[in-house]
Amino acid sequence: PRDGTDTDGLIKKADVALYCSKEAGRGTWNFFDPKMEQAAAARRQLALDLAGAIDNNEMEVCFPPLVSTEDLRITCCEALVRWNHPVRGAVKPSEFIPIAEETGIINDIGRHVMEEACRWATTWPQDTRVAVNVSALQFYGDVMAMVNTSLKKSGLDPARLEIEITESLFLQASE
Repeated sequence: PRDGTDTDGLIKKADVALYCSKEAGRGTWNFFDPKMEQAAAARRQLALDLAGAIDNNEMEVCFPPLVSTEDLRITCCEALVRWNHPVRGAVKPSEFIPIAEETGIINDIGRHVMEEACRWATTWPQDTRVAVNVSALQFYGDVMAMVNTSLKKSGLDPARLEIEITESLFLQASE
């Protein structure tokens, strides 16, 4: 009763608590807390902002190198996406990737990263590969069409592209 007096308000707050419980994992439960509602509102806003991030050139792909210990030569670079939010600044991937996966925006982000990775890799030495992470949601979609399109657009030799499957794919498969 302290959380509301009408049915609609109580159900909304129960849904917020349920969402928080699901996010925490199986076998958990929560009573509603006003902080949950604030966190949910912030998450919704982040999802709205994320929807326009690619079109607004807020997504940046960076390429930390993997270096051979034998000859100190760069053998591969991993394509990592970073979000430079116009107000919040740098948003951690651990904050926006789950939202992108939940909303389906991960497909657009994944396509952007794949295209940028292939495009940039064509400017590197021929013996340097690029590794791109693919999320579970992308993997179950038409990932091969996305990869083929990116390779054709850039002209990158397919042997120079590595596809890394993110841990979330294995977690989903284990469930």
